[in-house]
Amino acid sequence: MSSAAAVVALACAFAAAPWEQAEPSPVPSGMDLLYSDRVAFKPKGEPLITLGIATGRERVALRSATAIQADFYEAGTLKRATVRGGDTIEVSIHRAQMATRRTYVDIEGVPWGAADRLDWTLAGWRARGYPEVETIEEGAVLGIGGRVIDNRELRVVLPVVTRKEATAKIDEIYARFGVRAVVSSRLAERPWGELKVRATSAPLGTATSYVRLVAPGGAIQVDGVEHSRGYAWHGFEDRQFKGEIYVVVDPDGRLAVVNVLGAEDVIAGVVPAEIFASAPPEALKAQAVAARNQLFAKLGKRHHDDPFHLCSEQHCQVYAGVTKEDARATAAVTATSGELVFLHDALVDTVYSSSCGGHTEDNDAVWGNRPDPALRGRPDFDVEAEPGLETFAHGITAANLDTWLRTRPASFCGKASKANPDKLRWRKIVSAAELATLLADLSVKLGALTHLEVVDRGPGGRVKSLRLIGDKGEVTVLHELNIRRLFGNLNSGVFRVDEERDRANKLAAVTFVGGGWGHGVGMCQVGAVGRAEAGHAYRQILGYYYNGAVVARLYDTTRAALEPAPR
Repeated sequence: MSSAAAVVALACAFAAAPWEQAEPSPVPSGMDLLYSDRVAFKPKGEPLITLGIATGRERVALRSATAIQADFYEAGTLKRATVRGGDTIEVSIHRAQMATRRTYVDIEGVPWGAADRLDWTLAGWRARGYPEVETIEEGAVLGIGGRVIDNRELRVVLPVVTRKEATAKIDEIYARFGVRAVVSSRLAERPWGELKVRATSAPLGTATSYVRLVAPGGAIQVDGVEHSRGYAWHGFEDRQFKGEIYVVVDPDGRLAVVNVLGAEDVIAGVVPAEIFASAPPEALKAQAVAARNQLFAKLGKRHHDDPFHLCSEQHCQVYAGVTKEDARATAAVTATSGELVFLHDALVDTVYSSSCGGHTEDNDAVWGNRPDPALRGRPDFDVEAEPGLETFAHGITAANLDTWLRTRPASFCGKASKANPDKLRWRKIVSAAELATLLADLSVKLGALTHLEVVDRGPGGRVKSLRLIGDKGEVTVLHELNIRRLFGNLNSGVFRVDEERDRANKLAAVTFVGGGWGHGVGMCQVGAVGRAEAGHAYRQILGYYYNGAVVARLYDTTRAALEPAPR
């Protein structure tokens, strides 16, 4: 037997072109699966999710302890290979054609079906000098367990030709109206490529645009997965994934790695990456339901020009595959299988953050979007049990902020066994030289910084707008995340500013004295641990942080197929 035959068993079969098929497959595959917002379902009503594991790769190496089945098309012929366990499969770009994109400046969203508001919004932007504005739809409609989940909205966008033009328009709109627009892309034409596929030293062939890989009964390891971009713990590591793995040409003509698997398997990988696996079971269950809601709420709203629904980073939700799974977290996912959170029959966008510092925040105070009744800032403490905190029960204001930051409140996130004092209360000193570097992009308008002034806060104390005063002019920065990033990623938007001056009365340094870790909207993860330790059940925890929302089960992967889940 030749060395190549010892490595793989290869079979070829002619595949009919898509237009020759009698009807489309109920479960899409290949490019139709990857470059689409369409969501397929497993027999028990569980959605299939496509997750981006890596992008921009020239080469991808994969292996498994068990045999891997590889499928791909070569010149219209379907090739199927079985690669023995332990051997390495390598996929590399041979040649590629990049995708054609349409680029937009995404200005704001309008609720689906709100025709009157849409007409008014479009007319308003046209009157402001942008007659080219139009609308595009984003989101998805899913029918699950007798409910319709509809997260669609209409985005008001301004078509542009280049990303450079988009950046200029974004700066202009922000300067004129204080509206933080973003760049958005949609595919006009999919990418195409030829991929060289090898197993150890044996060539398997040249794949058209993608290779599909699955290890029945096992997991596939992807070498050198980049993670935590933009964070201090950024790095690369080998990670293992169950389900299907696609190596596909990405929009820029390189390779993307995509994991395709059921929603419950996704959540089993998300929960231990987002919260302590050693947290109490009720906190883990609360995290499992919140993470599942986040997955559903974001479907069709992210990565429109990428070959996947969601990414595996903080931008969507952290997902590290089998590598980070933990039996305790998986038990929580199984116990809450198919459960989602609703408020007035609407799916809740269950955002969450690490530690609220004692008080959560309104969504619109942080992101400037429409107020969400499920995402109202609330105290993370029981006033009856902690009467000394009553003065903060109705919000953190300019009048009580100093007292709030000097205390370590007996909030649930403060009393939790997982509480980190450096997250509950913190300080960061930034020197004048560091400020000059951080504010370099604003120096033309601002000059040298002379003073910082908080203009407005949300009910949880987060800074909504901050005025920078310099020796040449003033700049006002809006929205919590923009402000945090401006000063080198502050831990949260709850802070006061202490200025230090030199003998010439010039600004020598700024000290940010703050509380909490993260945006503070929705569930406080450390607070959920504290509540679970105080005896609160997961439904009670979710109901509090999401302002009266209730949990309903839409499907149950632990029950027989097609058997209705209890409500």
